[in-house]
Amino acid sequence: MNEPQHSGTAQPAGNAPGEGAALQQSKIRQLARTAAAAIHEAFDDYHSEFKAVTRRAQERFERREWSKWQDDAVERLEIREQVLHRLVAGLRIMLDGYADNHGLWVGIKEAYARLINQRRDV
Repeated sequence: MNEPQHSGTAQPAGNAPGEGAALQQSKIRQLARTAAAAIHEAFDDYHSEFKAVTRRAQERFERREWSKWQDDAVERLEIREQVLHRLVAGLRIMLDGYADNHGLWVGIKEAYARLINQRRDV
């Protein structure tokens, strides 16, 4: 009885040569889009919060509520840091073991640039 000869180059179904790399690149592209969207959303959050506090500060200034107006000035300075802390915490979880991947960050930058280019306020 003759057994079929294998050349040793056959791949199991679903594991064609290069498929693992293609799946990896696909995952990195998706992570880049997701991370860019999270960064864009954080920018929106920052912008909205900053504008709201600025409007309130103007009202307080006009009413001569000096101590509250000063509180608003401090709050405006803190908004950026608060938004960044939330963003970084979320990105750490999202990017997991890919945070050091240079290609991922190139993809994030490209995806974020596309999102920013669609904005009317920048």
